[in-house]
This record gives sequence, C-alpha cells and structure tokens, in this order.
Amino acid sequence: MSQRNLYKNFKAVIHQAGMRNIRFHDLRHTSASLMLNHGIPALIVAKRLGHSKVSVTLDTY
Repeated sequence: MSQRNLYKNFKAVIHQAGMRNIRFHDLRHTSASLMLNHGIPALIVAKRLGHSKVSVTLDTY
C-alpha cells in the first residue's frame, strides 16, 4: 500500500468512527503510553519504538 493510500484510508476510518482528527504519528505516542500504563517494561517499549536509550522513552512518555 502506498503511503498516500494509507494516509487516506486512515483519515477515512477516523472520520467513520466519529473520532476527532488525529495525526497518524499520534498512534505511536498512544501505543507507547498504553504499553507503559499496562506494565510493559520500559526497555521493551524503548526497543519497539527504536529508542537507543530507555531514558529517551521515559523522558518522553
């Protein structure tokens, strides 16, 4: 799927769900916050996000 089509489909799903307009990148932040709130170790969250240091993850989220 092309980046353009992915973005268009994402926006359509958001609209159909009646959600407020969010950026695709906001999903990354939501995912990180949810993982940490549900007890996923910060080291694993950092690796999934591609952070080189756990401190970057913890400082951001």
